[in-house]
Amino acid sequence: MAQIEYNENYVHSCNNAKVEMVVYRKNLSDSTASVYTPEQFQSIIDYYVSKAPVIKNNGAGDAFGLRSLSEIGWKGSGLGTLERELIKSSEMTLVFIRSDAITHTLKAMDLDTRICCEHPRAVLKQSFKLKAKENGQIEVTNSETRMECLFRHIRNSLAHGRTYIFNNSNIMLEDCDDNGVLSARILIKAQTLIDWMAIIDHPDNYLNKQKKSSS
Repeated sequence: MAQIEYNENYVHSCNNAKVEMVVYRKNLSDSTASVYTPEQFQSIIDYYVSKAPVIKNNGAGDAFGLRSLSEIGWKGSGLGTLERELIKSSEMTLVFIRSDAITHTLKAMDLDTRICCEHPRAVLKQSFKLKAKENGQIEVTNSETRMECLFRHIRNSLAHGRTYIFNNSNIMLEDCDDNGVLSARILIKAQTLIDWMAIIDHPDNYLNKQKKSSS
C-alpha cells in the first residue's frame, strides 16, 4: 500500500471540469483581465502590499506602513473571530500546513497543475520552529499566527505578480519560498480581496468591541 503523504482531512473532490493553470497565468494589472478597475487594483496593492497586516503582533507597525493585526484591533481570541469572518465572506476552505513542503496537500486539494477553478480554497505553508528536548521529543511551535501567514502569502503573491485569472472571475494567488518551491496557492473570488479590506478594518472590529464593553 502506498504511503499517504498528506492529511486525509484536506481533500477537495468535485465533479467540475479541470483547467490547466498555466493557461490562466496573468498579472492582475493587465488591462485585458477586467476583474478590477484601475482604482480597485491600486487600492488592493496599497492595502495588501504597502499596508499589509503582516508585522508580528507586538502592537505596532513599521515606519514604511506595514501593520500588525493587533494594531488594527485583532488579537487574542479576536484572531479566531477574524478568520471566521473572512471564511464566511469568501466561502472558502483555508488549509494551513506546518511542513517543509505542501506539494502533496496541493494535489489532494486539487490545486496542483490541472484544477477545479470554481470552489474557493487555499493551502498555505505556515512558518514554524522545531525545538528538540532532552528526552528526544520534538516540539513544533508557530512562528506566526494563521492570519499573519495568510496576509504574508497574499502580500508576496501580489508584490511578485504571481497571479492567475480564470474565466469565471476567480483568481489564484501564488507564493514560493526562497528556493522557488511553492509555499501557497489561494483560489478566491476577485471580489474577496475587496470585501476582506472592509472586514479587517471594520470600525466595529474586536478592539472597538472591547472598548465599548469596558466603557
